[in-house]
Amino acid sequence: MSSIKKAEAGEALLIRLYNPSDEGTEASFRLPFFPKDVHVTGLDERPQMNGNEKDAPIIEKSGLVHVALAPKKIITLRIER
Repeated sequence: MSSIKKAEAGEALLIRLYNPSDEGTEASFRLPFFPKDVHVTGLDERPQMNGNEKDAPIIEKSGLVHVALAPKKIITLRIER
């Protein structure tokens, strides 16, 4: 995780993750609140549509969030409260 901040618009939380390795991996984290929605955004905080649903962030019933991280990539997650 490289940064956490409040979104410029709305009450969402932005979390930026970076995978420096040459292999894909997964990140999992739990927040102090249950997220209503989680989606990938660009650096401009606008939603990104990559058309690959299998790589979309997953919220478990327990509130644990899972996301796939491609090699050498930075992603930003917008987490709606």
